[in-house]
Amino acid sequence: SSVADAINVTQYFQMNGGTINIQSCGDDGIQVDAEDVTLPEEDGHVLIKGGTLTINGSAAGTKCIKAEGNVDIQGGILTLKHTGIPVWDADKSKIKEATGIGTDRNLTINGTEAIINITMTGNGARGMKCDSTMTATAGTIDINCSGGDWAYSTVDTSSVKCAKADYAFILNGASMKCTTVKDEAVGVHSEGTVLVSDGTLTLNT
Repeated sequence: SSVADAINVTQYFQMNGGTINIQSCGDDGIQVDAEDVTLPEEDGHVLIKGGTLTINGSAAGTKCIKAEGNVDIQGGILTLKHTGIPVWDADKSKIKEATGIGTDRNLTINGTEAIINITMTGNGARGMKCDSTMTATAGTIDINCSGGDWAYSTVDTSSVKCAKADYAFILNGASMKCTTVKDEAVGVHSEGTVLVSDGTLTLNT
């Protein structure tokens, strides 16, 4: 239990095995900031190779895993649950959604033994979100979002999205399932392109 981030890292987080169980925190479950611009590939990076990671989040506008760099999942069992809703970020003049996995760069899932289960129950939530390219080449991903729309104003609204990529979404070998139940909720959303060349994509929307 933590009144702020459960784990806060300045540059790099790597998990090779073991068990991490985060049950309650007032902010993000794991937050990794980018500080050293001389190592752009490692800066703000989350790398998960194995182990069991469980995070239960509830604070509005927070993330179970938040990275300013890349997120690479090569193995392990991730169980991420979040009950929170978005908040209005006055500094950036935009909505800050509650999110399972969020990164300012790329999100890559490429481990055959990787198992990711994300459950979001709040309105306007995101299961996985990246500001660049989301790529899934191996592993099993199950995202369940049961919330509906959230509105700060008549102009600024947020609808539920299981997976959202600002540049491209690529599925090339993984098994991915997205489930939503409310009107306007979306399984996969890309601001750029969607490429499905292998694997299985199941959308229950």
